[in-house]
Amino acid sequence: MEKMKTYRKRPLFLFFLCICCFIFLTFFCLLYGRVLQELQNQTLIIDRGFAYITLQHESDPTQLPQTQESLDGFDELFARLTENQQKYTYYEIYRQPLFMDGDQHESIQISNNVISDFSLEINIGRGFRQEDFSSEKENPIPIILGSDLKDSYNLNDEFWAQYLYEDYLFKVIGFLSPGSQIQRSTGTINLDSYYVMPSVEFTYRPTTETQYISQIIHRANKTSGKIRVSPENLQEVKNFVLDILEQSQVGEFSCSSSILSISPSYIIIFSAILLIGLFIVVIKIIWVLIKSIRPWVIIGSIIVMGSISKVAFSVATDLKISVFLLQTVALCLVLLVPIIIGSVRLKHQSN
Repeated sequence: MEKMKTYRKRPLFLFFLCICCFIFLTFFCLLYGRVLQELQNQTLIIDRGFAYITLQHESDPTQLPQTQESLDGFDELFARLTENQQKYTYYEIYRQPLFMDGDQHESIQISNNVISDFSLEINIGRGFRQEDFSSEKENPIPIILGSDLKDSYNLNDEFWAQYLYEDYLFKVIGFLSPGSQIQRSTGTINLDSYYVMPSVEFTYRPTTETQYISQIIHRANKTSGKIRVSPENLQEVKNFVLDILEQSQVGEFSCSSSILSISPSYIIIFSAILLIGLFIVVIKIIWVLIKSIRPWVIIGSIIVMGSISKVAFSVATDLKISVFLLQTVALCLVLLVPIIIGSVRLKHQSN
């Protein structure tokens, strides 16, 4: 009882504690925002002033119905993603290996605009043409090889390789210059030892289970593209793409961006101010219910709310969830236990 009375006589302690928390958390959030802004600037420099949206098919393609309807669903999604590209550019860049004589070889599949937009130079032979991106089963698929493979192949050589469980005939049409690479802020792909395939549209109709699985995975890769967009149009394009993905019937997709859709400084400042307001409100609630401020409650509240603020910032910006809503819900859940304990203590004291 004496200890509780002592805590009741410390309103100034609570006031100064809130002031100190305000200064510390505001400084921390502003510093965190500055670091984020610097990282974002570096990302834009590497990506030549553009932002990128990365799509990824997350469902297991082998669990989708092995029917023509599934293939048509992917084709419809791909058409919607690639048509009317006025505010963005869609790239197909994915790595699916080739198998020859039981050995795995590095291979990358790209759309026609990757060679020009990522400054890939053809040293010998030619690059891809538009007709190279449509293939019948019996026709050879044009392929460009990295410079390290010059000693193993000659121009116009043909060879068989397995791609996604199916055997295809390939024809060498060119070799890349040494040091060719696809560079983005997420990493650099050195193509010197790669087999560079066109991201072809197979026009033959599958007839076996293996062919259906192969074509479903192939189409899932084609719709897991990279979208280049100017930073000012990032949020608009991302919302547009998310709407398309939500309407598709071919499984779940993830959608992430290389930078934040709005300035990190604005989010951090808002988050810091909101955090302080919630901190004061919650402390007041616990003060009323428990009639004392235990040290573990104060320390725990600071740690919990600081962590929640950082998590809320990361999750909200990526999933389009309101920072205010996410923080409020999380704080209510985390602080529910001490509030219930305080209510029980008051009931016992009144009895």
